[in-house]
Amino acid sequence: AVNNGNNEFYINSGGLPGNQTWNFDGLPAVLSGSLDVPSGDTLTVAPGQVVKLNQSDYIEVYGTLSAVGTAALPIIFTSIYDGSAGGDSADDGGTPTPLPGDWYGIQLQNGSDASVLQNVQIRYAGNYYGPNNTSGYESALVLNNTAATISSVQVIDSNYNGVRIESGSAATLSNVSVSDAGNVPFTMDMSSNPSLSGLSGSGDGVEAFALDGGGISSNRELNITSLPYITGGGIAVPAGVTLTLDAGVVMKFTNAQYLDVQGTLLAEGTRAANVVLTARGDTSAGGDPFHTGPSAVLDGSWQGLFVENTSVNTNLS
Repeated sequence: AVNNGNNEFYINSGGLPGNQTWNFDGLPAVLSGSLDVPSGDTLTVAPGQVVKLNQSDYIEVYGTLSAVGTAALPIIFTSIYDGSAGGDSADDGGTPTPLPGDWYGIQLQNGSDASVLQNVQIRYAGNYYGPNNTSGYESALVLNNTAATISSVQVIDSNYNGVRIESGSAATLSNVSVSDAGNVPFTMDMSSNPSLSGLSGSGDGVEAFALDGGGISSNRELNITSLPYITGGGIAVPAGVTLTLDAGVVMKFTNAQYLDVQGTLLAEGTRAANVVLTARGDTSAGGDPFHTGPSAVLDGSWQGLFVENTSVNTNLS
């Protein structure tokens, strides 16, 4: 890393050469390309530090990323063109302005369990090839088979999804907000089992928590009530597995989608907070995630709930 005279510290791309702390006394860190944090190495980012990335750039973590800011001094990962954080690092007078998809994103991979992102902002990520390139869409923050801790994090202006949870991830996410993402704020496969609380989305292309669909391999609890769940396909609960839907959960299905229960379904709502399984077009429950406006919902808009003869202890109340 060097101070190149342009009011920034320039960080060479490639693998992190051992443990490092980024604290550049108010100067933004500008990456020359993508950065890998190898297994066994730790990158510590100081409160208030701004990190800027360019087209196709990403931070991929197999070791540990410790980015713990404060409410007053958040850590910001953003576009090279974002002059509102760390000044005019592109030396372009504010032209062009930052756009969603200016850089790729942050990916916490298998082995990054000790990573912590707290009081962090991730701005203008979400595309490998540049803004709105349909071949390059990616989530701004990817949690891939990790038990990392994500707390008080804001994902802002992602070109695609805000946060992707996949490949058996057991991460902890609390007080994570996504705003103005091009697609959904949160998306998850059926093998992951994270701990989720305080999630929110606003101004996103589809205001929902998207599940891939498919079979659930072990017990799961769906507890997010601030957003409706949508699914990319039918969901199957095998024998010996329990799916719990907390009071207030809304799940929306479309076309041939279904919830098939061969194991146990616990959907126990209250009078004030029903559990609702319904069609995507039903804006009376879970709002209007697709921003289509009120419309008539047809009978048969989705297949339905199937409780099979192998199911035991299922409770719908």
